[in-house]
Amino acid sequence: MSMRTSIVFSALLLGGLAWAAPPPDNPPSAAGTGGTGTSMDRMNNPPTMTVNLPPGFTQKDLGEENDIRSALAAITKDALNKGNFDSLVNHFVDEDRDRIGKEKNRDTAVLDGRIDQIRKAWKDKYGNDFDMKDAKTVFNDQFVRIIQGEVADPQMAVANWPLKATNIMPGTEAEPAGAKVREAEEAKKMMGGEKNLDKGRNVAIAVIPPMHHLPDLTVCMIHELPDSWRIDLPNDRTGSQVYQDVLTRLTWMGDHTDQWPADQDDARRIFTHQVLCGIYGVPMMPEKMGVGDK
Repeated sequence: MSMRTSIVFSALLLGGLAWAAPPPDNPPSAAGTGGTGTSMDRMNNPPTMTVNLPPGFTQKDLGEENDIRSALAAITKDALNKGNFDSLVNHFVDEDRDRIGKEKNRDTAVLDGRIDQIRKAWKDKYGNDFDMKDAKTVFNDQFVRIIQGEVADPQMAVANWPLKATNIMPGTEAEPAGAKVREAEEAKKMMGGEKNLDKGRNVAIAVIPPMHHLPDLTVCMIHELPDSWRIDLPNDRTGSQVYQDVLTRLTWMGDHTDQWPADQDDARRIFTHQVLCGIYGVPMMPEKMGVGDK
């Protein structure tokens, strides 16, 4: 399958992240205009990335890459199974689970109906039921870069965490100033405050480059006992926002089944990218999402 990136970044700076794209051997096409790179069917050659944890953390190999990839697969699987919205929320850190969990008894009928439609379309197209299969294969190095480390300075770590989810979101901070001040105070506590950013705590960032006409995405994750990698969201994200934004993303996918790629693993990557964009509330840019090539 031919793979081209429709959006080429010469340099994209995001917090402690630097992206650099290799020069294309053919000029990229603008999204939605036809020609090379206009379809979700194209995985492309994503930009090469140099990624670092922000101040307050020490980067080190924890040997957890496969567990982190499995966590991304489990998040996508729960997002694409009826009645699993609460299970999706359980993939967030305890602070976010506690906040969002206060919004009990949510009616998920609309989301479940959309999931039904997507799963039927998946079986019609690919001849089998939707599943995430082998996370290591689906979330290969072309799709995601994983950087691991641990908290070295809790106060500094809380002041710089989480990173902004994507370059297209406004501002330079992932959270409003008031939340940052409160979290800086929490960091003075022995165990790193509600963020669970105590000294020595394992953390990771999963960085997805811009592809399939979707933006770059930085997923901040914290390891919680006994052995779970969970997503850390900005403190201003509510359960209603997460529900509606995931629904919006899945609705777009359900309305554009003709653009799903021929390769199932590529389709799984797109769904993961869309679900994570919904979780973080990344703005939809349908005019840049491409139409055409099947």
